[in-house]
Amino acid sequence: MTSKPEGMWRHATELRDHWWWRPGWQIGTRFYAFHLAVGSSEGLAGLVAQYQDAIRDVVSFDPIPRDWLHITMQGLAFVDSISTEDLASVVKTTRAALANVKPFPLVFNRPLIRPEAIVLVPEDVQPLNDVRDIVRSAIDRALGPGTIDLGSTDFQPHVSLRMSTPISQPPRR
Repeated sequence: MTSKPEGMWRHATELRDHWWWRPGWQIGTRFYAFHLAVGSSEGLAGLVAQYQDAIRDVVSFDPIPRDWLHITMQGLAFVDSISTEDLASVVKTTRAALANVKPFPLVFNRPLIRPEAIVLVPEDVQPLNDVRDIVRSAIDRALGPGTIDLGSTDFQPHVSLRMSTPISQPPRR
């Protein structure tokens, strides 16, 4: 097992609303990000469904539909802050860089309570770290180093099972 940041193994002691308004967001805001879609994996989707079913009566957690299961790899930019040309360059450069990545297994075993979600954390995060590094490098090559703030290098890959919501709201189903 590849070592993970220590916080990846710890359950949260406090919850917060996953749906809080992040800086720069408002109604209608759209954002480009790289995701590793995992909903088509029968084994993982089945495991997620089992956990979701086991905790279906826990209030204030929205289940994530199978089609939405993903690992967020890297944010890019608000839709209205990147040109069509720059976006096309990022997509082309990233596709070319990722074409050389060999398939790798991901193993998920146990759920973890995070501040904003109940998640599954992969046993070995190194292949995901490597893919994220490739994506970040490709963005820099396409746009120039530092052109876009790529955010923190602290990466804690996970698949969310359920998102935390305020208790005052009815559950989303």
